[in-house]
Amino acid sequence: VSDSYKQPIRDFIKRYLDGEVENVDYVPQSNMRIWYNNQVEDYPLHKHSALEVVLPVENGYIYIADGRKFQLNSGDILFIPPQCLHEIKCDYEGSRFIYLFEIDYLRSFFDFKDVEGFLKEPRLVNDKTFPSVYRDIKDLFIKMSDIYFTNSGKICEMAIFAKLTEVFALIAEDTSNMDIITFANDRQREIFYKFKSLLAYINSHYM
Repeated sequence: VSDSYKQPIRDFIKRYLDGEVENVDYVPQSNMRIWYNNQVEDYPLHKHSALEVVLPVENGYIYIADGRKFQLNSGDILFIPPQCLHEIKCDYEGSRFIYLFEIDYLRSFFDFKDVEGFLKEPRLVNDKTFPSVYRDIKDLFIKMSDIYFTNSGKICEMAIFAKLTEVFALIAEDTSNMDIITFANDRQREIFYKFKSLLAYINSHYM
């Protein structure tokens, strides 16, 4: 990794898997990690408590999340909600930013309900799926990366989370393209997502 994308506090060490659960290596004393990734390697099925966002910069990238295959092109933004099973397929060279955030703080906002549906399943954001807000959302993620990687020896967590909150404010205002499933009760919702996770696991391991 070039010096332009050196971690601000200490280098990213490695990813830790306990079965299918990843223990995220956040920046010390923070709730986040951003890295610039150009490795050509797969990563097995896993989940974690963090929101994961991937933004390919050069060439594509393949994610299988919640049983669905996402062929990401440069500039696409994929949101993977907390506790969503996903894996990575990477067969060729490229580069991408990967963001991991703890987002429990969003639940303290009264209008969190306006983005709660968005966070129920993986969401691909690009100029076709969210045309009215895509450019602004992409710019905000690039600004997060700029803040993160240009402050050597310091983590500007509040500035970055301010940008992330702005992203969700834009999403909350743009609900016209969101196909959100409604449930009669919490039990129905729980069963639905358990079966979706089960199908994702079977789809990845049937061989």
